[in-house]
Amino acid sequence: MLAREPLASAINKLNTEEAGLLSTVPSILRFAEDVVGLEPDGSYTSYVPLERDYPVYTVVAAEEFSTEPHVWCYLVIGCASYRGYFSQVKAEGFANTLVAKGLEVHTQGALAYSTLGWFEDPVLPTMLRYGEVYLVELLLHELTHQRIYLDGDTRFNEALASAVAELGTELWIATNKPDLLAAYKQTLALRLDFDQLIALHKEKLETLYSQNIDKAAMREQKHELTALLKHHYEQLKASKWNGDTRYDQWFEQPVNNARLAGFSSYRELVSDFKWLYKHCERDFKTLFKRLELELQADEKGAYRVPKSCSTQ
Repeated sequence: MLAREPLASAINKLNTEEAGLLSTVPSILRFAEDVVGLEPDGSYTSYVPLERDYPVYTVVAAEEFSTEPHVWCYLVIGCASYRGYFSQVKAEGFANTLVAKGLEVHTQGALAYSTLGWFEDPVLPTMLRYGEVYLVELLLHELTHQRIYLDGDTRFNEALASAVAELGTELWIATNKPDLLAAYKQTLALRLDFDQLIALHKEKLETLYSQNIDKAAMREQKHELTALLKHHYEQLKASKWNGDTRYDQWFEQPVNNARLAGFSSYRELVSDFKWLYKHCERDFKTLFKRLELELQADEKGAYRVPKSCSTQ
């Protein structure tokens, strides 16, 4: 908080590429507010340099034979299916204690995080790491958390933010960088294919875990399904993707239940929210109004994406 400085001041200190990206932030915020209906409320008008690779590190955990993530509860934000740390050492230390208890764990760095409007979040150097299109996507994602946030439902929060970010970024590119639109649509197509691949693998695991067999046999079949996932990925890459390797790095770490749970939290409901956006006449404000009405009517805490866009 104390290290924040105005964007204009930070731009003068950064290298040319980073300064150029940072200078686009005000226009992206105007787009977020005017077109997407988000509410920056002072966020991303300042910059904070970092002396580490990521601002925060998250820990996701699941049982050996379950794809359901462990849930932790906090003040203010409610419950979430991850534990967050500013220190990588502390995150990995906590992860090790969970592994010692027999849980499967995944620890990773996050490029950004949201304080849900409680503070004016700054732009971080990690947000500039992958260029302008990714910066737009990231800002829209985090600002969606400020717009709508459902305590205790990570799947809702992250999938909605991902859907709004992708839909909004596509509109932003069409308006500002039309020559990049075809490439971005290709990125979204590959992302959807990969989502479906992982969802199918998770479904197969859940079927396996529901069977009444001994742990050794279940463990062996689980290993076989993971090998099959990798085989199907290679087939997808070689055929439909024409050799595109952008998801190869995903398989560089072990594919365990914690990784699948974390992946599902961000991606499982994305298509449902995009469907609702389409049926809300492709209008973000109508989409948000419909979601807010559903949240107001939800008394059991078992939120589902609405099946229509009626706001009556």
